[in-house]
Amino acid sequence: MLSRRTSVVSIPTADDKAGLSSSLKVLESILSTQGRAISHLASQFQVSQWSRDQYLRSISVLNDSLNSGGKIIVCGMGKSYKIAAKSVATLNSLCVHSALLHPSEALHGDLGIVREDHGDCMILISASGNSPEMLTMMQHVPDAIPVIVLTCAKKSPLSEHPQVQALLYAELPKRMSEQNLYGLAAPTISTTLCLSLMDSVSIALAELQVKDLAMRKRLFGVRHPGGAIGRDYLLSNQCDSNDVSSTVSSNSLSAGGNSEFYVVDSDTSSEVLTDAPEAETETVEQLLDLDLVAKLKDPTVSKIHVGEIPTDELELMRIVVLHDVMIVGKKLAIETNEIRDIFRSASDDDKKMQEYVSRIEQSLRNCYI
Repeated sequence: MLSRRTSVVSIPTADDKAGLSSSLKVLESILSTQGRAISHLASQFQVSQWSRDQYLRSISVLNDSLNSGGKIIVCGMGKSYKIAAKSVATLNSLCVHSALLHPSEALHGDLGIVREDHGDCMILISASGNSPEMLTMMQHVPDAIPVIVLTCAKKSPLSEHPQVQALLYAELPKRMSEQNLYGLAAPTISTTLCLSLMDSVSIALAELQVKDLAMRKRLFGVRHPGGAIGRDYLLSNQCDSNDVSSTVSSNSLSAGGNSEFYVVDSDTSSEVLTDAPEAETETVEQLLDLDLVAKLKDPTVSKIHVGEIPTDELELMRIVVLHDVMIVGKKLAIETNEIRDIFRSASDDDKKMQEYVSRIEQSLRNCYI
């Protein structure tokens, strides 16, 4: 009779201890095979023009979606869902807007996360390219949503779906397949390949979205206020980046200004705007921007008020990361994605903070209500 602590498939014997030595051989085999599989993947993208073209096409589609204000929705089933979850975490930590979607939950309401009117796109992760759940889900994904498939199968029902615009192809030779090596198709090598390829996509997109390495480091640090990464980031900057308000206020006062910095409460935004200090913007002649006014009234839009544009680069980037709209004084505002675009488009000779501020000032729009 088996006890609660005894495996239902094996009974411990005296030979178990001796048999454990074979585990080291398994370790060596797994590590060796994983290494060869990664090496094969690297060689694939060096010699296969088709793989390279598909990869570049995928990156282009994803980057275009981000530039239009959309997000990347990553989807997978089973172990691929775990890869999708890790990839979404990586993308968001790099300030690449992404979201996680489970194909089964999508059919029960979560499909609402997919917004064609926002310019969203999707990455479907499936080693076999034959996931029934994702094939069913695709019947309900809007036609306007561009889809990328990350797979180990060049030809499959998913890869041949009409909405799929490109493949992220991780070739897994039969001799390296789990079935051939272990006698069962337990996802190990295929998951390593898919995860590695998604990591490359994450880094590539982060570099396209924010070309300046120093800025990427700052944004990455802002996204990691806790843990060892957050501690190291704070130490490297030799400052406490937790108190945004005090930092910006002190910068303003040192410049001789009398500005304030605070978050606008969505439910009382009109009152806050009325009581806010007015910046010296009388020389800016602009018409009322009705679209921006509508966003300011939207309770789901995160807004922040500043007496004047922050002159500290880090604080300005924190605003970009944490909020949707920056209101300057009582009359002017700018969407933070416009500020991000100003930093992205800056040339190597155009990195002085006063030039950033000047370009932001030129982009301010009238939102006086």
